[in-house]
Amino acid sequence: MSRRERFIPPTDEELRRLEEAHIEKQKLVESRKGLIAKTLRTQRKESLVQILTKVCDENIHARWIIEAELGMTKPVELLRHDLREAIQLATHVDEKHINYNFSFDWDAYAEVKRLMEMLVSLSAIPEAMEIAIHFMEKASRQIEYSNEGMMLEQVEAGLHPIFEALENHDETQRSEWALRLQTADRVGFVCHEKLKRWTNNPR
Repeated sequence: MSRRERFIPPTDEELRRLEEAHIEKQKLVESRKGLIAKTLRTQRKESLVQILTKVCDENIHARWIIEAELGMTKPVELLRHDLREAIQLATHVDEKHINYNFSFDWDAYAEVKRLMEMLVSLSAIPEAMEIAIHFMEKASRQIEYSNEGMMLEQVEAGLHPIFEALENHDETQRSEWALRLQTADRVGFVCHEKLKRWTNNPR
């Protein structure tokens, strides 16, 4: 049986080399950050705007970070578009990996929650209710296709802002919407207790 086939703890010398490599890597990372900061300080404002805009255009995850750091507000239509974009990335399923604990985009789920909070804060409740149905359809499909549904917590966190906003909403409208959300749930247990209470449906 080879070393790869059984666990053999690393030697003290191997641990020392790993620690040295880690320290060296961290030094290089800090050096790069320092160089970037130093170079940015030499740029004119318009140049910085162009650089950041280009980064946002070419890397959606960087765009999310920049928008969040800037506290940027968006009109409802753009929020709806960006939410659907984040939902698509968050709930992506590679059908070659069905019934595995496949990786998923944690940052995209965090962005779904952030944008849902923004939509609710603008009192765009009907829009948030509608996109929540879409989110439930996509996210519960991803849970269904995974082995252990490890993204369940992120899915429920993404729905939390609209649930919170509807606590004192018209009960008839809320019940109708909750039933639609319950129907969209392909696994039958996302936000189960809340939906059961709002719909009086024990599903």
